[in-house]
Amino acid sequence: AIRASNWIWALAISEMALPLSPSIHWIVARSLEQHAQFIVQYPDDRGPGANNHYIADMAGLAHISAALPSHEDASNWGEIAATGLSEQANLAVNAAGFSYEGSVGYHRLITELLTHGTLATMRFPSSWPASHVIDYPNQWRILTGMFKAANALQKPNGRSPQLGDHDA
Repeated sequence: AIRASNWIWALAISEMALPLSPSIHWIVARSLEQHAQFIVQYPDDRGPGANNHYIADMAGLAHISAALPSHEDASNWGEIAATGLSEQANLAVNAAGFSYEGSVGYHRLITELLTHGTLATMRFPSSWPASHVIDYPNQWRILTGMFKAANALQKPNGRSPQLGDHDA
């Protein structure tokens, strides 16, 4: 899912400088379709609580849906993604704006994934049911709290401490 999101961003940026051939577009679109099908078939949603792998899946699925709006399954993918992002934002973040992980690095990762995933849902056509799933005022409140929490963790020199797991 993260790879698919990165491809979409990279292609969007590169297209501004040098348009790609239709065959490249077809190959990428086909691969994105396969990514979406895999995410839907095998979501990394272990357990009833928050899960950063699942958040990444939903953010990627939101990007794929927005990038392929004319695909026959895009609206369904978008609904799955928007529902997952909304649910996970409510599960993953406490009232003080900190993520459940208890780690500075993972807090930032979850903040980024929820932000980019939510922004991708805003690109969904208004005719899609998915475009009405997220309660955006609530989602922005959660994300604002996450950004404030990340900012509060910064040292005076602008760096952040390494607290909790950081997969080193």
